[in-house]
Amino acid sequence: MTEYEPQHDHGPENVPGNAQYDGGSAAANDAQTYGGGPSATPPSYGSQPPAYAGQPPADGGQPPAYASEPAYAAPGFGNGDVIVAGPQGKRRLAPVITSVIAVLAIVLAGGGFTAYKLLASKGDQPDKWVPGNAIAYAKIDLDPSASAKVAAWEFEKKFPDAPKIASADDLKDGLLRAIFTPNDGSSDINYDRDIKPWLGDRVGIAAFIDSQGKPQGIGVLSVKDAAKARAGIEKLNASSDPGSGAAYSIQGDYVIIGGTQAIVDEAVAAARKSNIGSNSTYTSDVAHLKGDRVVTGWWDIGATLKAASSILPDNAGSLLMSGGLTGLPDMSKAGRMVMGVRVQPSDVEVEGRVLGSSTTGTLDFKDGDAGATLGELPGGTVAGVALANPEQIVKTELDALKKGVLGAGLQSELDAAGAQLGIALPGDLENLLGSDLALGLNSVPDSESGFGSALLTLLTHPDDVAKALQTAKILAATASADGNLSLTASAQGHTLVLTNDDKPATGKLADDPAFKNALAGMPQKAAVAGFVNLSAILAAQPDAPAAAKHLDGLGFYVGVDATSPVFSLKLTVK
Repeated sequence: MTEYEPQHDHGPENVPGNAQYDGGSAAANDAQTYGGGPSATPPSYGSQPPAYAGQPPADGGQPPAYASEPAYAAPGFGNGDVIVAGPQGKRRLAPVITSVIAVLAIVLAGGGFTAYKLLASKGDQPDKWVPGNAIAYAKIDLDPSASAKVAAWEFEKKFPDAPKIASADDLKDGLLRAIFTPNDGSSDINYDRDIKPWLGDRVGIAAFIDSQGKPQGIGVLSVKDAAKARAGIEKLNASSDPGSGAAYSIQGDYVIIGGTQAIVDEAVAAARKSNIGSNSTYTSDVAHLKGDRVVTGWWDIGATLKAASSILPDNAGSLLMSGGLTGLPDMSKAGRMVMGVRVQPSDVEVEGRVLGSSTTGTLDFKDGDAGATLGELPGGTVAGVALANPEQIVKTELDALKKGVLGAGLQSELDAAGAQLGIALPGDLENLLGSDLALGLNSVPDSESGFGSALLTLLTHPDDVAKALQTAKILAATASADGNLSLTASAQGHTLVLTNDDKPATGKLADDPAFKNALAGMPQKAAVAGFVNLSAILAAQPDAPAAAKHLDGLGFYVGVDATSPVFSLKLTVK
């Protein structure tokens, strides 16, 4: 028996199979868990940081207190049914752990984790207890590095009118308290008594390959007090439906949770030999991400699909790996995806990339120029999206349809529709779409008329501009005759312009500072790009919240840089 093997006297005797609940003997756990853990009460600090108008505090100082601000009120989560299958049954621990992870994500998304605790982070990352052969891993760190905290603190300062909370713990406690303590009093779990005393600020979820070659999942949660963590988890297990509790093992400042004790024990033993931090593929992939992050995710797509195929029937597994279920060839070479969430003084960005893939060529990223085309929209555009290679995309899809079961009469139908319009289909349409396409909303629609008054501009880069102009004029006349839109078509150099705005703004969207900030870092070759001028839209809404006026823009793109496909979603503030 290993030191992690469960002792039968730790699980509730009246629950079948619960002998697995406590990973390792009490003595072994005590030896592992009580040394070197962080103090439940941090030391006091004499120096106070400046008010928001000043500079962020130096390491060791405390962020400003918000004693004068109203206490945080948790949103209405209803009763405990949010994590319970049924209104009155005992709670299942697996959904509880999922809820904890989701709530920590909400804490992050709300920006409320800023200006709290000590500037210097402390303790190990969950990486320590994730096996080195993991195929997927995501973590949330609410105790990031000092530089990340200062950046987030500066970001929060952009919203001086927003309600403040004293710490991340306040927001985390409010949300979890609502989940674990339903209003009807039906739960025997009290958050303040049973969970808050031990739950830490870092959490990870991972999938790894066990000794039988099968994928298994675990959760890794940081703990502030090992003894209280054990007692709290045992109580959660006792309140769960029979057989639905979670197995666990407390190791140092972390608790590793899984579906069975065998899974937990194997994960712990594997991580002791080699954790994900020693996986050179993982570390090199994560190194592509920028700066300090509060969320990091990594997924070996090919390895995951291979593992999934091992638990599927033979035919289904073969279809999955050969691309028969996905349409992409040889899914074992699908590569890996890495992503992170980073908070900077003027933006929050989700960024990522795909590495080691031989299948992304089918997406034609290398030929994209959507970002530049998006920037050609008129100055003052409040929202726009651009797509690269629309001509090729339509051509590829139509060719595939023609080869399918229903494709026999497709060309005849296109010929009939083209004859009615006076154009050749699909050739004239493909030419009109061109190598790049952008569609923009020129201004905020009138509040009374809604989108019926929307002024739009469509830009394309046709192969044959003169032919595209002829096609566009025919389509514009058809739309005007139907009374739907009053469109005009024109050619400007190599660009075809189709719009219902007779007085478009001068200049280009690319010159807008909000556009530049939201799409900063976009590679030259982008397959998809988009932008929303939040500042302009909110300025036109008289009932918009005061804090919202500090939002500036939202930009996103999918493209390829010098090494691999990349993507980004960025929210900027002013």
